[in-house]
Amino acid sequence: MRRARRFFELSLADKAMLAGCLWHLASAFVGLKTRGYHRVSRDLTARLRRRAMHGEQPSAAKIIWAVRAAARALPRTRCLAQAVTLHYLLARSGHASIIRIGITGDQALGFEAHAWVVRDGRIAIGEAGAADGRFRTMTELQLAPR
Repeated sequence: MRRARRFFELSLADKAMLAGCLWHLASAFVGLKTRGYHRVSRDLTARLRRRAMHGEQPSAAKIIWAVRAAARALPRTRCLAQAVTLHYLLARSGHASIIRIGITGDQALGFEAHAWVVRDGRIAIGEAGAADGRFRTMTELQLAPR
């Protein structure tokens, strides 16, 4: 109930941004499950090349807020879907960022993987696990901002 009340208190622009983030996050989740990371990444890169953004672009902070809020609304989405969504939306709006994908091979915990987005040297999403240095970065993805 509280979440719904906060949604209705948002400006029209913030509601639209949040709805767009929900759409992109759900699409990333389904795409990663059905088509895999490499195909989704390739498609997003192609989409960035084709799509020109018009008008004033949202700030990076506003995009990060919207993706975090969308992730709370869709709790089954995992770190990779959240990272891919944030990275794409930042690049589309002209903001540089990097997706980092790391692994850990802790004897007690077994193999784990995690994805996070770095913007201006700080973790923008995916702090849990990435900030404590538990994961060793295996790959990075950087889309050229529009």
